[in-house]
Amino acid sequence: MGLDLSNANEIGGNDPEFLKELLGVYIKRFPEYHQGLEEAISSGDLKEMGFKIHRVKSATSVIGYKTFCDELRDTENYCLSPEANPTKAVELCNSMMQKFEQSLNEVRTYLSKME
Repeated sequence: MGLDLSNANEIGGNDPEFLKELLGVYIKRFPEYHQGLEEAISSGDLKEMGFKIHRVKSATSVIGYKTFCDELRDTENYCLSPEANPTKAVELCNSMMQKFEQSLNEVRTYLSKME
């Protein structure tokens, strides 16, 4: 997925404990963000989908998923666009949800290697 921890390391002064805590927060907050996005997709509310995608984008940007964040930004903008097609918006959000799940697995794997 392209996890790049250089920004997180810079923010934390290359402190491994800071990085562990940051990744731990990502893992801990994942269910909340995931559930919110699932509910927004189920409701078909484009504005809500855009807001939930924005929250995911914020979380992933901190730990260094630049390409994924770009995709999330594009999806957010699409969902909030007056020209958005609901079916396409749901497809985009579902795709982002799958990538979000992949990011969780990648972060867990990275964190386990730090232990």
